[in-house]
Formats: sequence, C-alpha cells, structure tokens
Amino acid sequence: MCPIGRIIALYSHLSILEWRADDPEVCRTCKTKDCVASRNHYNITGHSCTSNLYPAHIPDNRECLLCSHCMTACPYSNFRLSFRMPGEDFLGKMRVRVADMVLLLIIIGFVNNNPPSLIFILAPLLLVLLVNWKRLVDALQAFMVLLIPMTAVAHALHSWRGLIYNSPYWEFHLVDPLGIRTATLLADKAVRLGPGVLAPASHWYGEMVNFLHGAVFLLSVIIISKSRVTERISPVGKLALLVGVISYIASFSIRIKF
Repeated sequence: MCPIGRIIALYSHLSILEWRADDPEVCRTCKTKDCVASRNHYNITGHSCTSNLYPAHIPDNRECLLCSHCMTACPYSNFRLSFRMPGEDFLGKMRVRVADMVLLLIIIGFVNNNPPSLIFILAPLLLVLLVNWKRLVDALQAFMVLLIPMTAVAHALHSWRGLIYNSPYWEFHLVDPLGIRTATLLADKAVRLGPGVLAPASHWYGEMVNFLHGAVFLLSVIIISKSRVTERISPVGKLALLVGVISYIASFSIRIKF
C-alpha cells in the first residue's frame, strides 16, 4: 500500500549493487530450500523470503528488500552483495506494471513543478503510441522503462533543490522543534534567515542538472539501441522514443504560461 516502497523499487533499477545467489548450482541441488520454505516463515531470524522471491531466480532489484534473512536461513550462505553496472536491469526483458505506470506519471507531475510543461511528456507518449500502433503494448512498455531513469534523476534534483532552499531553517530546528516561535519571529521580522549551510551548493546546481540530464540521455540511448525491451520496435518507433526522452528533459528547462 505504501507508494514510497514502489518508488524505491522502480529507482533500484539504477543501483550499482545487487543481492543475488552466489552459485546457482548450489541452489539447484539444495534439498531443503530453507530460503523459501513455509516452515521458516515466522522465524525471528533466518526466516524465508518475505517478498515471496526465490533468491536463486531474482530477475532484478525491484522486489528484493535486502533484508538478508535468506543468507541466515541458507545452510550454505550462498549469497553475495556485489557491484554491477548501474541500470543493468534496463537491458533485459523487464516489464512495468500498470500501477507503476500510473505512479510514474504522478511522480512526474510532482517533481516537474511546471504543470503546463507536462505537454512535453504526454505529447511524446501519444506520438510513440501512434507511430507504433501495431505494437502498442511494446511501445508503452518501452516508453515507461525509459521514464524510470528520467524520473529518478528529476526526483533527485527536486529533492536536492528542496534541501538547499530549506537549509536556512535548519539552525532553528533544535532550539524550536515545533517551529511556532520561529514562525512568529519571522512574521514579525524579528529574525532574518541566513544563507544556509548548503548555500554554496546552489552555485553548482546548474552544472549538476546538466551532468545528470546528460547521463540519463546517454543511458536512454543505450536502452533504445540495445535493450530487449525495444527489440520489437521499428527504427521509426525508436526515433519517436528518443524524441520523447529529449522532450522530457526539455520540460524541466522550458516554462510555458497559458
């Protein structure tokens, strides 16, 4: 029910870490399957997977909670936390659920802060579906897969901007946790806000925006050209997907007024 869990699950595709079975052969020959056995469901420690995953066949980072109880339950400790290329999941045949599609579009509206610019997102989506009308499901899946890294970067920048903006208030938190006295002083102009401890970060915020948008554009190009998600989409359809990526990035820099 918690949307935060679903958001983190989607963003975890970009993680540089993965939790996997170390040797699949050990899992194949295991007789007891303690990591998924129902008899271990209610153990205090070393219980079986609460996400109903079979750790030997975890396809991506989306569902695993990294609780590591499967490691404790496994008599062979046959698990590893290892580094990997960020965004590796996007190159496989991943699928985005309808609920996650809706959640992604809601997050876009939240982090964009410019509702009229949402036309830069919805119009490319319609273009992609129109160009690929013979493969609507494949086109929609590809568009939503591309939307995950773009939305993750936008959400991170939105949060970082909020931290910078609110950092002048931090000095009042310990002395006035409820904020009532501080609000009164600010309203009476009896106290002035300083620049905040994160003020220096505002000077290179623009560079960080350009770097992250450049990185997500490069990742999007790789997904469009190499991912199994787009293997059934025509060259024209892939071009429409690339237009969608560019349009989405533009929506954060172009301001529309009606």
